Amino acid sequence: MTRLIQKTRNLIRNKNFPIYFWLFIIFTAIVFHSQHILNPDEGVLLNGAWQMINGFSLYLDIFSYVAPLGFYLIYWLWLLFGVSYLAANIFSILLLIISAFILFKSSQLIKKTYLNYLAPLIYIIATACFPLINHNFFSTFFAVISTYFFLKYINNRRGLYMVFAAIFTAITVLTLQQKGLAIAGSTIVFFFFFIDINLKKKIKHLSIYIISLLLPLLFLLRWPLDLILNNLFYFPIFNYTEANVIPLNPWIIIMVILFIIILKHYKSKRKKIYYLLLLQTVLFLSVLTLPDMYHIFLASFPLFILTPKLISIKNLKTVNEKIYLITIISFLTIIIFLPILNYNLIFKSDKEFKNDIKNIVVNKCKSDYIYAGPFVPNLYFELRKINPSPYDILLTNHHTKKQFKEAKEKIIEKQADCAILSYPSSLKRFNYNKNNIVDSYIRKNYTLISNEFGVNIYKKYE
Repeated sequence: MTRLIQKTRNLIRNKNFPIYFWLFIIFTAIVFHSQHILNPDEGVLLNGAWQMINGFSLYLDIFSYVAPLGFYLIYWLWLLFGVSYLAANIFSILLLIISAFILFKSSQLIKKTYLNYLAPLIYIIATACFPLINHNFFSTFFAVISTYFFLKYINNRRGLYMVFAAIFTAITVLTLQQKGLAIAGSTIVFFFFFIDINLKKKIKHLSIYIISLLLPLLFLLRWPLDLILNNLFYFPIFNYTEANVIPLNPWIIIMVILFIIILKHYKSKRKKIYYLLLLQTVLFLSVLTLPDMYHIFLASFPLFILTPKLISIKNLKTVNEKIYLITIISFLTIIIFLPILNYNLIFKSDKEFKNDIKNIVVNKCKSDYIYAGPFVPNLYFELRKINPSPYDILLTNHHTKKQFKEAKEKIIEKQADCAILSYPSSLKRFNYNKNNIVDSYIRKNYTLISNEFGVNIYKKYE
């Protein structure tokens, strides 16, 4: 074992190692995310940007409780390079690689060690089975950058780093509101209680942070304030949790792991570690509305930054140290091997599936409009059809009866000649009721022409 460790150290100390390592990271990221899969989470942004390309306005014509920037990033990208999944996917992979590099640089701020290469490596592997063209991932990218700049600020108290930290926090808010607000709240609380500078300088830097945070948020003034407050705050708070009945077991396990890590390091007196642990706690609390492994992992980047520090064990003779080591190894094992267990998700190809659906729709559905529900918004973009309703997804116990009624009226008004209803097993967590007015209307007024792969395609009666 000692020889293996020494050989590993010698390899890492080789002057060409960083080049080989980052080439490996780039190659791995491309391999993991080269497939064009049909993912509903990706469909939210793809459909929204596709509708915008076709002249519809976000929030005015398109209802969404997701913050706007993710939609605009894909929309602007398509304006530059044309509408394609490839452009959106390459862009997302690029963000993944950059965020891995920023994680490495952040770990360097905690402790300069060859173990820091574990942070980007674990992150790339942990995200291998996750969709990237997604507001959750995009927001994590900006959150990682924001965290890096605030760690730099803790190092030297330069106001410029405070500006950058605030700007990227605001951009995170504009991409996923709860994650951005979690970072802003954590940073302000930490600044008050842990940054030791004179009162005048503290007021100055806090003012700089708040002003720099608010300026990018002026982007939201593109829409009426009451509309933004309803869509991005009121609706998700009072409607989202009812539709998601997800066991808290993964979240509880990860919180226990975090608690053990906090007990181990709360006496460290290192402010950067305190900040990352505080930030991690608040981020885990912010995913309680949807505590599945996907959202938990994308909220775990502070622990990724701390990984080299966490696995530095000096004394394994005590029981506490042994429990701590087992905890850290368990955490790393879970995030490394879970993607391997989900290899079908990573390397799955939906080419045949997509072609079959496209062939049917091209031959049978001549209208520009098609309804696809309740949770397959990616099909609008894939089929290059327009959603007749304002809702990319439409879930009972989540959307209101008034919204279901509006969707039905729009389907009738736009004269969509085809409709798609898909009920995958993943829909069970939403307690979806198939006997709602939209699905019932389709089944009564449309005839089933295909039900391959669990996707029911209907054609309107002539």
